Amino acid sequence: MEAGELVQKLDERVRGQAHNNALMLRVISKVQQIVNAGTGVVRETTTLSTLPYMQLYDIRDSLPNQAGVRAVLDNGVYDAERLQTWRELLYWDRRWFRRVAQRFESFITMGYDLLIIHPGKVIDSTATVVYTKLTLPLAVLSDPVEMPAEQVAIIVDVAEALLLLRERRFESLTPLLKQMGL
Repeated sequence: MEAGELVQKLDERVRGQAHNNALMLRVISKVQQIVNAGTGVVRETTTLSTLPYMQLYDIRDSLPNQAGVRAVLDNGVYDAERLQTWRELLYWDRRWFRRVAQRFESFITMGYDLLIIHPGKVIDSTATVVYTKLTLPLAVLSDPVEMPAEQVAIIVDVAEALLLLRERRFESLTPLLKQMGL
């Protein structure tokens, strides 16, 4: 599906004169990125080289277009447990930063730049990192939409809500929000 199709659907639904194609394309582009960051539908995988005894990895350069790490696989097989906060490591073991084992057991991200894979290993290894891809911005109407067809309705609904809000057309916005379950 191309971005032009989404712009056309949005134009039919909003029916406002205040919006041109460039504005609608920018809104759809940002909404696509936000919806994917929240749902994690478009994912990619990469291999991260790990060093002996090391648990903290700067992923800024190795995963520049990520919107969140979803899983860490040890040797492509064992799925490490995702922690909610780095303090959980402290609850399990006060000396977590010195622990080593044969496999990775858990992981947590701190912001978008730092990945903690616990415990460290004694040898060089690799970990497969599955992450949510930050979808590419839509620049022209012929750009492909990276989200699957099932997500297109959500993208158009949210973009429509934003444009109606921009126009202050609250009477049209209320039924749309109810339809979306908000």
